[in-house]
Amino acid sequence: MNAMPAPLCRRTTLLTCTLCTVLLAAPIGASSGALDADGVQALLPAPPGGSALALSNSNPNTDKRFGFDYQASATAAQEGGLRYWKLPASPLTYSSGGQGYTARLHLYASGGKQAFNWKTQRGYLSSPQDVRNQEFTVYVRVHEPLTPLNAQVTLKIRGGRHYDTLADWGGWQTTLRMDGYRSIDFALPSVREIAPPAP
Repeated sequence: MNAMPAPLCRRTTLLTCTLCTVLLAAPIGASSGALDADGVQALLPAPPGGSALALSNSNPNTDKRFGFDYQASATAAQEGGLRYWKLPASPLTYSSGGQGYTARLHLYASGGKQAFNWKTQRGYLSSPQDVRNQEFTVYVRVHEPLTPLNAQVTLKIRGGRHYDTLADWGGWQTTLRMDGYRSIDFALPSVREIAPPAP
């Protein structure tokens, strides 16, 4: 496992078709024992043939399996043995009103683009390879709160509750989103299909 500097924290979000659970710094005893492509401990086992994506040595600015909003770009940096990326915030106007700052990193594990919406989906939004039950891991560090009332870091996974119905389809996009800070550092982002635990 790669050693993480103390200021970086691990956030892992798991989504099953009916339940979304957020685990922060999950105990090693809860893991599957497997390591992802970057050597980060996986919490749950992967099914054979499931979609997976890890940044590894790729550049998120040029690798088409990653994307940013607002024409943003990330800058590579190094801290000890850890390579990470610095992503500045972009100003925006929220659809609900008000001004703010945001930075967003998108991961496309199945490699596709959205072809359907929640009304027209066919069990997936892009292709049958979209991740349905997923483990999303990233190490983050934020810098300088600009708008403290909406300062947050969230992990967004397509699927789950949508309006008054429960979505039961695979998602084509997983997103690390930061609001209200000047910038965010991220390291080792990964998403992969998992075998959900038995109820």
